[in-house]
Amino acid sequence: MMRRRRDLSRRIALSVVGRIENDEITRTYIERNAVAYHRYLVGRHYLNRLTLPNLRRARKELKAALEDGQDFAPVLSSLARTYAKEWLLTARGDVDLLKTASACATRAIETRNDSADGHRELGIANLLQGSIDESVSALELSETLSPPYADIIADHADTLVHFSRPDLALQKIERAIQLNPMSPDSYLWTAAGASYCLGNFIGALSYIDEMEDSDLADRLSAASWAMLDNDEKAKFFVHRAREANPQFDVDKWLAVLPLKEQWQKDIYREGLKKAGF
Repeated sequence: MMRRRRDLSRRIALSVVGRIENDEITRTYIERNAVAYHRYLVGRHYLNRLTLPNLRRARKELKAALEDGQDFAPVLSSLARTYAKEWLLTARGDVDLLKTASACATRAIETRNDSADGHRELGIANLLQGSIDESVSALELSETLSPPYADIIADHADTLVHFSRPDLALQKIERAIQLNPMSPDSYLWTAAGASYCLGNFIGALSYIDEMEDSDLADRLSAASWAMLDNDEKAKFFVHRAREANPQFDVDKWLAVLPLKEQWQKDIYREGLKKAGF
């Protein structure tokens, strides 16, 4: 009992010291770079809405925040996120976007090795490049560095979906939603994807209905309705998805979509083809 108490006390002390150190570094940066920090906050604001125009606005502000030549890990991590999210939204398999995301995340880690966000973004970039095992390891480290951080838990859940463990992913994303009840669309999108892979198509649609901008998940909506044999609704979402991205091709997309096991690609292909893509 005494040994466990000492271990617990040590962990609490290290956590508090780490938080104080992180806050001091942030405070120093703000005092020296107030304008840059303001641009970082504006960039983060745009990142909350997952649309291409907002991602590009965010990137412009974040790049401006680095113009004084001083690296700041949160800015670099957020910049990496803009490239990874653009890769997802455009669904074109642009490798350069992911390479740039990896480079920004690596710079963030080099700036601060204990940057939970840096390891998180590196994990996401690894995931989208097909290095799923490395992605899981990076997200596990990120969550260890910042256990109560809902955004990191949510991204860890997304990685587990690609790791072909949608059951664990759904548990984890529900934990993130509990920690952050005002859940951004990315949480709900992950929960919908995990539900779809588990064959719970009604559950997937329920999560999508809660999204503020459900257009992001039109392909998943179409596949879910198709798997429920509702052709009319499936066709509606296919039409809307094609308007947003006329070049979308199921086979090309699945060829670059990183998934650990083939059964996941099969269930996605079945739903998307059945819907009419």
